[in-house]
Amino acid sequence: MRRQRRRKRGFMWPLAAAVLVIGFGIGIYWGRQPQAPSPVEHQSHAQQQEAAYAYSTLNETQQEVYDQMVYAIEERKEYVSLATTDQEEMKKVYWAVRYDHCEYFWTDSYRYEVFTNRKGETTALYFRPEYTMDEKQQAEYQKQIDASADQMLKGISKEASDYEKALYVYRTLIEQTEYVETSENNQNIISTFVNHETVCQGYSYGAQYLLNRLGVACTTVCGTAEGTNHSWNLIVMDGEYYYMDVTWGEAEYWASVDGDDQAEGTKDVVNYSYFGVSDADKNFISQHEPFDDIPMPECTAMENNYFVHEGLYFDQWDQDQAGSAIRLAYEKGQTSISLKFANEDLYDQAFNYLIEENNWSRYCDEKQIAYVDGFDMNVLMLRFIS
Repeated sequence: MRRQRRRKRGFMWPLAAAVLVIGFGIGIYWGRQPQAPSPVEHQSHAQQQEAAYAYSTLNETQQEVYDQMVYAIEERKEYVSLATTDQEEMKKVYWAVRYDHCEYFWTDSYRYEVFTNRKGETTALYFRPEYTMDEKQQAEYQKQIDASADQMLKGISKEASDYEKALYVYRTLIEQTEYVETSENNQNIISTFVNHETVCQGYSYGAQYLLNRLGVACTTVCGTAEGTNHSWNLIVMDGEYYYMDVTWGEAEYWASVDGDDQAEGTKDVVNYSYFGVSDADKNFISQHEPFDDIPMPECTAMENNYFVHEGLYFDQWDQDQAGSAIRLAYEKGQTSISLKFANEDLYDQAFNYLIEENNWSRYCDEKQIAYVDGFDMNVLMLRFIS
C-alpha cells in the first residue's frame, strides 16, 4: 500500500499593497516647462552588477532611471525628474530597485507626475517617493536594525565560504524569527530585525540584508507560489546562481498553514529543501513563478544544494551511505537528519529499510526515534529522542 505524501498547501501571506502598488496618485499637467532629468552625483551600480542583480538586467537608459530613483530615496528627495517618459519603463525600473534594495524600510511606494504637451505627448515624468517616517525615526530604526543584524552575525566569520555564510543566515533567520501573518511592518526589515516576527517579504529582505553584509550577492525575487503572492531569494555561491526560500524552510510556518499533528511535531526543525535550489528541482520551479518584470538567470549548479553538499542526496539506494550519514549526525549531537532521494521509488526503498524493517537502530543508540514520512518531496526526516 503506497503511503500518501503530505503535500503543503499553497497559502502564502500576500505581499502588502504598499509594496506591490506602484504609480499611486497620478498628476497630469501641460502648459508648464518641467525640469530636465535629474543628474545623480553618487556611485553608479554599474560596478556592482552581481550584487545588484536586477540592475544588471536593465538597459543603459533604465539603469540611469534606476540610479535616479535610488538617489531620490536615499537622499529623501521630494521628487526627481526621470530620464524616461515611458510609464511602463518607470514601473519596471521601480521593481528592479525593490528587488535589489532590501534596506529601504522608510519608503513603501511612490507617486508620479506625468507632464504632457498640447498634443498629449508625454514630455517628462517626476518620481516622488512616499516616505512612511521622518528622518529621526529612520535613524532610530536603523540603529536597532544594525544592532540586531550584528548580533545575528556573531556566529559566522567573514572568511567563511559562500555556502557556510548562506546556510548560517538561512538557519539563523528561521531560528530567531517567527512567522506571524499579522506582524507589523511585515513588508520591510523592521519586522525581521526589530520585531522578529514577519512574513515572506520580511524573511527574503532579511536574508538579503544579512548576506549583503557578509559579501554574498543576494536579491529578493517577487512572484507567486502555487498562485499566491510570495517572495524568495536569488543568491550567488561560488559564482553560481541558486534559489533560497527561507519562509518555506520554516517548518513552523508549515505547521501554522497545515494545522496537522505531523506538522506540529516539526516546529523546531529546519527544512533544507529550499536552500541552494537549482532549476533541476522541478518541484520548486513548478511552485515558484517569478513576476516577468525582471528576468531570472539559469540556475544550473548543484554543488551548493544543501543535500548534495552535505552528502545527503541519493540518486541510487545505498544503505551503507545512508546509515553512515545517520550515524555521523547522531554522533555530532544533531537532533535530526533529513535524507533526500531523487525519486519516489528510492524514497520507498529507504523508508522500507530504515523504518519498516527497523534498521535505523543499527546506526544510533537510541531506544526510539521519531520520523516524518514525506517531510517534503522525497525527503525522509528522522529525529533522535534522548
